[in-house]
Parts: sequence; C-alpha cells; structure tokens
Amino acid sequence: EVLNMGDCLVKSAGAKAVAENIASLTSLKELVLSYNEIRTDGGVAVGRACATLPSLSKLDLDGNQFGEEGKNEVSNSLGSSLGILQPGLSEDVGIQSDDEEQEEEQ
Repeated sequence: EVLNMGDCLVKSAGAKAVAENIASLTSLKELVLSYNEIRTDGGVAVGRACATLPSLSKLDLDGNQFGEEGKNEVSNSLGSSLGILQPGLSEDVGIQSDDEEQEEEQ
C-alpha cells in the first residue's frame, strides 16, 4: 500500500495528524510527504510513527523545511528503522521563520 500526500501543503500540523493516524496501517509500504512545508517537529513525529510500521520500506520527506540540523533530528527519530527505511531528505527548501509558523497554526 502507498499513501501519497506529496505537494498537498499539509504543513507540520497535518504531518502530526498523519503520524497519529498511521499506526493502524500495518501493511503500508510507502509514505510520501514531500514538498509539504513540514518543519522539524512534524518530520520527527512522522519518523517516530514510521519506525513502528513493519512493512514500510520508503519514506519520502524531500522538499520540506527541516534545515541541516532538522534533517539529523528526523533521521534520528526513525531509530533502528533507519537501515530499512530510505528517508527522502535530499532536497530542503529552507527553514520557515517563527512568524510564518504562527500564521500557519492560526
């Protein structure tokens, strides 16, 4: 099974909602959340949730707003699953300012 939500602008709040709800998708093989303006906190939530999915073989988070430090945090959130999962973290569109994040949450 594939859940493709790439380029849907789910942002961090949406990524956290996805993370909270994918635990029951035990046959999920691929999760695509690329180009969604997700910040580090959302990426970490997704990473932790994905680490519990036994069938997942691909996680695509390209083009989000993690920055270099955030990429490391997201990778670390995958825990021991990092060897199994291939997190797409190659393209980063920058870091959103705190003001932009507050506007997103409103």
